[in-house]
Amino acid sequence: MNFSLDKDDFARYEIDLSGAFGSVFTVAVNEVEVGAIPFSPYRGDITDALKNGDNNVEIEVFGTLRNALGPHHLKNDNNREFIGPEQFCDEANWTDSYQFVQYGFIKPPKLIKVF
Repeated sequence: MNFSLDKDDFARYEIDLSGAFGSVFTVAVNEVEVGAIPFSPYRGDITDALKNGDNNVEIEVFGTLRNALGPHHLKNDNNREFIGPEQFCDEANWTDSYQFVQYGFIKPPKLIKVF
């Protein structure tokens, strides 16, 4: 993601990844490794790596083994962040069709200015 910024020296800037699905996101800004964002609300401070003018943000999305190992037959998959043994034998939420979880950017990341 490339963008131009007129940086406010008195503000902090966060990257908002709430429109993406994954288990962990690693973020680099202008080739500076900012770190990992592993938990909801999937926002991280990137202020120190930003500069006035053109900026480049690279985000790597890590999925889980959910699509590879399952459970694949849950019709009520409301909890994407945790899978335990009980989900493999939940007959009340069983369906015969395969259910996979999306990973990646459903909505683009946002730059949030925090005062």
